[in-house]
Amino acid sequence: MTEAENKYLTDFEETYFDFEMFSTEGNQKVKDIICEATKAIFEEGKISKKGMNDYLKRLLNESYNGKNGFREIRDTEPEQHIQNHINKALEFKKYGFKVNRFDF
Repeated sequence: MTEAENKYLTDFEETYFDFEMFSTEGNQKVKDIICEATKAIFEEGKISKKGMNDYLKRLLNESYNGKNGFREIRDTEPEQHIQNHINKALEFKKYGFKVNRFDF
């Protein structure tokens, strides 16, 4: 990761965001998903639109399912926040595509 990418990620991690989840833990889970996906964008050599959508779909499904899953993560608002932050990271890295929450 470059210094600029590292700063981008650090700034995001240190900033409070309300992702419109029902709990503090749920809000943190959304932030963790965005951080993990942003690290992948910055560290992988090349990412395709389909690959990123599949990656986000897997992360969201893992967070949704299970005994301690966050059901509201599939609501419109959290997905919209994820989409917007991932698109900012893709633009920062100069990828020529954006993700859409209806695809993941």
